Amino acid sequence: MPAHGSGYRAFISYSHADAAVARWLHRALETYRIPSRLVGRTTGLGEVPARLTPIFRDRDELSASGDLTGSLRQALEASMFLLVVASPAAARSRWVDEEVRHFKQLHGEGRVLALIASGHPGADDGSECYPPSLRLRLAADGSVGNEPAEPLAVDLRPGGDGKRMAKLKLVAGLTGLPLDALVQREAARRHRRITAVATVAVVLAMSMSVLALMAVRGQAEAERQRAEADGLVEFMLTDLRSRLEPVGRLEIFDAVGQRALTYYGRQDIDALDADALGRRSRALHLVGEVRELRGNSEEALEAFVQAERTTAELLARSPDDAQRIFDHAQSVYWVAYIPWQRNELEQAERGFREYDRLAAQLVALDPHRPEWLNERASSQTNLGALMQRMGRHPEAADHFQQALVLSRELAAAAPGDRELQWALAQAHAWLGDALLQSWLFGDAALQRQQELHVYETMLVADPRDAKAREGKSVALAMIAESQLMEGRLQQAHDSARASHETIVALAGEDPENQLWREMVASITNKRVEALMLDGRWQEAGELNRQALALAAALVDTDPSVASWRTDVLMGARWMEVAIAFAQQGPAAGRAGITRFQRDFAADRDPGDAGLRMPWVAVLAMDVVDQAQAGQVEAARGQLLALQAQLPSAPQPRTQAVLLHLRGAMAPHLPADDAPAPAMRTGYDPGVILQAAKGT
Repeated sequence: MPAHGSGYRAFISYSHADAAVARWLHRALETYRIPSRLVGRTTGLGEVPARLTPIFRDRDELSASGDLTGSLRQALEASMFLLVVASPAAARSRWVDEEVRHFKQLHGEGRVLALIASGHPGADDGSECYPPSLRLRLAADGSVGNEPAEPLAVDLRPGGDGKRMAKLKLVAGLTGLPLDALVQREAARRHRRITAVATVAVVLAMSMSVLALMAVRGQAEAERQRAEADGLVEFMLTDLRSRLEPVGRLEIFDAVGQRALTYYGRQDIDALDADALGRRSRALHLVGEVRELRGNSEEALEAFVQAERTTAELLARSPDDAQRIFDHAQSVYWVAYIPWQRNELEQAERGFREYDRLAAQLVALDPHRPEWLNERASSQTNLGALMQRMGRHPEAADHFQQALVLSRELAAAAPGDRELQWALAQAHAWLGDALLQSWLFGDAALQRQQELHVYETMLVADPRDAKAREGKSVALAMIAESQLMEGRLQQAHDSARASHETIVALAGEDPENQLWREMVASITNKRVEALMLDGRWQEAGELNRQALALAAALVDTDPSVASWRTDVLMGARWMEVAIAFAQQGPAAGRAGITRFQRDFAADRDPGDAGLRMPWVAVLAMDVVDQAQAGQVEAARGQLLALQAQLPSAPQPRTQAVLLHLRGAMAPHLPADDAPAPAMRTGYDPGVILQAAKGT
């Protein structure tokens, strides 16, 4: 059996009818951290690791062939344990049965664990949940015998172990640790975590409870105590949050927001004054932000809409009150942000323009107040980002320039203000992106270098600052992007690797932060692209498999987040097609093209700049492959159709692909159909498209 360091801790076998359970199991085990005092302990399975990674879970439907694929056999061979999601569907699945049988042939009977999701072991009424190879031992020849097997099983059914205990039992089985030790350590860890939601938060909660109990002593005293309690809530939502935010732990933010909502939930909402309702809306914003970062966009939107109703009512009562305008602007922003994430751009534009109107109203009330100038800079940045997504680059650049002027002025006046420094960095970032899309790659890199300098300054002040580390990763990734477009491949890969190392370290500190997981996947894609352009196919293939797994896991978490599918998964999948051509040949490449076109048919929108490159790259490979196969007319027709679908000024990457493709197809195009003069880049997709020719 291979050493665990070169394989998987476990292979999850399941029927696709139980995909939701398998996703939960995979996520629960891969994100579980062994209590530190148990790490390194020697058991019958060797030294206990800090994490149970990697866990293998096949996400694809199995083919119609009569045997397991080679990749599945390799994964089974490289796995220390087999985890079977047991259910009537699994009992009927020939593939689950074959995976169990093959694993037992390789590793024996003792390392097969079952998670009973539904049904009953040994039932004869159609609810049997164990496939034959799980409930019976194998004979000497590898066939299913007659002797009953007794796999270690945990019960996820109602009335069974429950998710928490089921997880701990499986962790015990996968590590050889005593279950009692895990339960005790988990209880201690949970206790420490609760205690760590800052001693301050505990003291505040106790203070509010004491104040509530004392309220019976008289109306005047009650009002005084409520004022003190409200002050404590305000502290939790402002000062305490600002002190905890650099740590980046979502559960701390969640605890603060939920505690405040619990406090107001015990009161009559109709009886709350305007200030209390404003604090309640800020608590809803905080809860919504945490939900959004955890990938629960629908629940996040519910919190933001609830806050918007409250702030709209408060603004209607006092339409000239700057604080009420500000509070409502925050709600409007978040309600627009979720559609932006889902690629519902018209709805997002309406919301962002209303947010900008409110920010301008604040500046008109007090043109010199830094908070209102910063709000206007933010609203301009949001509009610029939206225009960028819609391919309206001149409008985007105008908004970003206005935001940068405001942000630079504010940051210079308050060099020690972390939020203003962050806003300045973001202004450089967005302008850099607009310059990149305008083919000004050197200028774009300069803006990103200035952005990076801001983050480095912030990290000198606080090396743990999660936002600055996140921003540093993005800046390095976009510097790599500019280097790619200039053809500086090794420098681009070095920058992308530095970006990747930064975000991987950050994501490891908070596995529930979906934004950081998305960034890991996106930056992995960038590293893959640099390697492909340099012809380093083996390295590209290894990283591409990581990117595909990360992207698929994100989409599984919340399929409604369109950007995870279109910006991350689609990017990894077009690169997978190119790698298939280069490493496995035309048949594998053509199969990849067919699968890509099938899976992303609903996402093919030439009007969305974010979707163009994956589709253009795949269709370009299809054109080259058709021409190579002698189907010249079909290839020519597809090229002309592709060009007709795109705008007159495509993105730099897309333009580079089209120029190369038209050059390769020039003998098959009419003389009057020559490409219009276009700006050229150092980005040369020739290596990738040559792979599609099989040369």
